[in-house]
Amino acid sequence: MNKTAMNVFFRAILAATFLAASAVAQATLQEPGDAYGGVKYRIELAELKLLATNGNVAVQYNLGVMYQLGRGVMQDYKAAAAWYRMAAGQGHAVAQYNLGMMHYSGQGITQDTRAAAVLFRMAAERGLAVAQNNLGVMYTSGEGVAQDYQEAMSWYRKAAEQGLAIAQNNVAVMYMNGQGVAQDYHEAMSWCRKAAELGSAEAQNSLGVMYFKGRGIPADLVQANMWFTLAALAGHKKAQAAKEYVETSMNHEQIQEAQMLVREWLAKHPDLSRMSHELKPAREII
Repeated sequence: MNKTAMNVFFRAILAATFLAASAVAQATLQEPGDAYGGVKYRIELAELKLLATNGNVAVQYNLGVMYQLGRGVMQDYKAAAAWYRMAAGQGHAVAQYNLGMMHYSGQGITQDTRAAAVLFRMAAERGLAVAQNNLGVMYTSGEGVAQDYQEAMSWYRKAAEQGLAIAQNNVAVMYMNGQGVAQDYHEAMSWCRKAAELGSAEAQNSLGVMYFKGRGIPADLVQANMWFTLAALAGHKKAQAAKEYVETSMNHEQIQEAQMLVREWLAKHPDLSRMSHELKPAREII
């Protein structure tokens, strides 16, 4: 297969299969012939496997994706893990992360949180934000590693500084609880707001709590209602009840003001306002 044909082939597959370091998408299984043209596809797949066997790290990783999702091949978690392992051994950060996720969940291979932590660290040290956050989660819970709040905070901060919303919220939680750092409600508010502005429903709900209780900021029922409303719209299960509770202490004008602020926020964040969120709560592996 020439270089141009190979690039076209990869684009067609990766448009549907690239994991982007997230939870694995659900996919309908298809026979190779049904999806990519029978004999020709099988020849191309054989060539890709030859490239991967000869050490092409990008092909190794992409074959892992294909087998994990069952795109263009029959879904095979063991094969996916084998290709990821080859790429991970060459320093491919997302392959390290995906293999870590497979060990963490026991998807097709033995569940092993210690192995997951090792792989997350490898990817985290290469700068992958979701791996940094997940390593923080494991240090917070003591799962696969010895519990260490300072180490957890260090990894959360690295991911947060790259703009990962769930990590920013986790930094806020650590400041709120004084875990691994001195308790600091102002810092908690600052990080929570960053995550909330990126559309994190968990952070928006936390921001609502902070405004309601006056933690790190003077109590403000209008702001609390606004953030609870946004969190509820983003799918946070507890935010709607919190919003309704706050409204029992608000007058009509305050409720109208909060609704206006919600509309203004959504207008400034059109991409987020169209999203149907189901965000992972803070301190969960993502």
